[in-house]
Amino acid sequence: KQWYQRRVRVSQQVFDGLQVMLYDDCSREVRQTVAKVISSLGLHAKMLQVVVRKLDDINEDVRGQGVMSLSILGIKGKSLLNQLLDILELDSSIFVRIQVMRAVKELNIADRRVIRLLKERAKGSGPMCKEAQLALYALTGETE
Repeated sequence: KQWYQRRVRVSQQVFDGLQVMLYDDCSREVRQTVAKVISSLGLHAKMLQVVVRKLDDINEDVRGQGVMSLSILGIKGKSLLNQLLDILELDSSIFVRIQVMRAVKELNIADRRVIRLLKERAKGSGPMCKEAQLALYALTGETE
């Protein structure tokens, strides 16, 4: 029984470590390797559940971590894309909205709704405008 409990504890520690590395490692290559390890261990669905829950957290840092993790894990299905679009349009945090722009750029999501929202955000000035312009250019070759 103790052996089993220790194994469960170690498994949870490994899972938690991989979860942090998805958003916290400065190397994209390391984060992509972590995503591959997660998939090879059969933990992709479980990790996706944990990451998606972060998107609704009250703390903007946690929401941002969730978005950064999704940019590595990938997005499958319209409901998750819709959730990201809602965040891009409605989230109170500029930091989180910028992370969504980076995620759609990294995942190469050129959905018409994404492009429309990026065009809206690309007008004006400031960090969110600049990020929208970068994402728009990466996805379409346009800046506005």
